[in-house]
Amino acid sequence: MAAEPANRSEAGWLRFAPLLTLFAVVIAYLPSVDYEILERDRPRVLGALEPGVAAGFDRFVTAEYDAGSLPRYRPLASATYDLQVGLHGPSSAALRAVNVALVAGLVAAVFSLLRWPAFGIDPLAALAGAAVVGFHPVTASCVYDVTGRDTLLAVGCAVLGLSCFLRGGRAWRPLATLFYAAGLASNEAVLLLPAVYVAADRLGATAAGPVPAARRLAQAAPELAVAAVYLGVRGMLFEAAEFPGLALFAEPLGPLLSLLFAAQSIFLPGIAAVVEPPAEVWLSVPRLLLVAAAGSLVVLAASRCWSAIRRATALFSVWFLALWIPNANVFEQTVPFTETVLLPALIATIAGLAALLSALAKNAAAFHVGSALSIAGVAVLGVIAMQRGPVYADDVTFTGTQALHVPHDAELQFEFGNALVEHGQTNAAIDVYRRASALDPEHLAALNNLAWLLATKPEARKYELREAVRHAETLRSLTGSNDPGVLDTLAVAYAAIGRFEDAVETISVAIVLAQRVGPEALLPDLQRRLALYGREQAYRGD
Repeated sequence: MAAEPANRSEAGWLRFAPLLTLFAVVIAYLPSVDYEILERDRPRVLGALEPGVAAGFDRFVTAEYDAGSLPRYRPLASATYDLQVGLHGPSSAALRAVNVALVAGLVAAVFSLLRWPAFGIDPLAALAGAAVVGFHPVTASCVYDVTGRDTLLAVGCAVLGLSCFLRGGRAWRPLATLFYAAGLASNEAVLLLPAVYVAADRLGATAAGPVPAARRLAQAAPELAVAAVYLGVRGMLFEAAEFPGLALFAEPLGPLLSLLFAAQSIFLPGIAAVVEPPAEVWLSVPRLLLVAAAGSLVVLAASRCWSAIRRATALFSVWFLALWIPNANVFEQTVPFTETVLLPALIATIAGLAALLSALAKNAAAFHVGSALSIAGVAVLGVIAMQRGPVYADDVTFTGTQALHVPHDAELQFEFGNALVEHGQTNAAIDVYRRASALDPEHLAALNNLAWLLATKPEARKYELREAVRHAETLRSLTGSNDPGVLDTLAVAYAAIGRFEDAVETISVAIVLAQRVGPEALLPDLQRRLALYGREQAYRGD
């Protein structure tokens, strides 16, 4: 009975199943090439270089990634954006097509890794695991988000690096170091991958078998040298801001919450594509109980066949910890919870489940049940992942979805309003800015945009113009009358309601401030509007 599932998985059409799986993954994600590049991604992707400009070596080595946020150093990921923008300009289709190709490569790499003989994973179980990785919403988040390329590149290189390290020898060992270097240059999350290499030696998972303790650290010496160079260059670039600060003491529950977020996102991913959910959105007691129940069943099943899955489980547990800790709220994070950082944890979890499914193959009934659950799981996860795709189609849809599912976040409402303005939906934007201002009465940008739109709205009603003046005067009181942009908005509102003397006085002060402290680029517009108000004409936009 033990041999039957293995023989069945090698026979017939299943020989072509890996290629069919890759084809299905590509077809599933192919519609994403028609999506726009979202505003949140433009500074990192389209701001790289002007079309036709090649990235020089100096830029490749020294470019700071994602400036203005936490310090990041991802030269390889940055170089891929630079190269594409230099070759074909800001083509959304071409940039997104690379993500589709990367996820297909990741699925193939995961399947190859799971088929390593030391893990004893059945081909069908390995294929199921690779398919789950390919269609899982966590992976989909990396594909749909253009800058998810960083994670796809890094994790794909980590999988290939581990595969090469397991094979060992003069041909494969240098490749393991090369893939580690490429992964580290794409995303710092793979920094601790050498720990997985050491664990593989300790567990005897490599082609050479167990390695004596004295040689394990020496085996990882090339990777340690790469890490030292990376950290050294990064340290020189960022000076005092060399590393994100330690957040563990300020938020001791941060790693625990991160673990709970990972468990829910992997086993019970939400249907809605909320990219950076606050804890109150995802921290669901019923979902936690369901995940705990599923985890208990997995532990019970694993305890019955521990000897068969010990090596794979131990190695991928080290993988989970090593590649999860950098984004587990141990250190400061740009956002505490986001699915894209969970891709390494997803691969480790699926690898362990694939090993368990293979061990259950000794019992035909258990194997059939496990196979059925795998197929159903792939289908359900695929449906969730595919229905999330259109959320990334454009800024209005994306920001609207985030604002809908996190309705009490003023900043998300503000971003939704900006997207509506960009797409010419002014009336809808006014309502959204009102919500943002109600949530945060001191949100200066929301107040400014709301007052401006109300004052420049064609055929605005009197109550709307009075509202514009009220918001603009509130804005002036909050900023202390020393911001020329704010005074410009107030003058526009005064002129719209017919208070031209106040408009002239206000914008004159704005002109003086712009001349003294800037921005000088605002001066031509201010002077043009001053002339309008002097003729008792309101400004109604360009």
